[in-house]
Amino acid sequence: MALPVALLAVRHSGRGGRVFERSTYLVLAMPGLVIALALSYFTERYADGFAYQSAPLLIAAYAILFFPLALVGVRASVAYAPPALEEMARSLGLRRLAVAWRVTLPLVGPGLAASYCLVFLAAVTELTATLILIPTGVQTLSTQFWPTNRTCPTVRPPPSPW
Repeated sequence: MALPVALLAVRHSGRGGRVFERSTYLVLAMPGLVIALALSYFTERYADGFAYQSAPLLIAAYAILFFPLALVGVRASVAYAPPALEEMARSLGLRRLAVAWRVTLPLVGPGLAASYCLVFLAAVTELTATLILIPTGVQTLSTQFWPTNRTCPTVRPPPSPW
């Protein structure tokens, strides 16, 4: 999802592209709790509870929360890829889709992989939005890493020397 926004921001750096790219960074200022509560309010108020506590709503929350992290890595790799290579491929008769598949994607691929790893690590530890939006009976990695029903082991006093 971040690749088209990164391409727009780097290759067509107009005012609209900059505003669109920078508006995605506003999400980083909000905690996951705010996003989860906003999505649950929206589903209850306007969607009549249609997708509340469903997997698509949790995925939408993750997409909103972690899109800026993906955009940072993808934007850096798109900025590193020279646009002259794409122009040369177009001048040799390749169509836009073929240029994207054969030239742009191999150049941007390592940045996509790094962004995927960054988003995966962040999503694994996101607990607040997950606890609010998780479907009943479903386990995610974050709920398994941060169990909420830990019991404290009993502490026994040391044996008496007498």
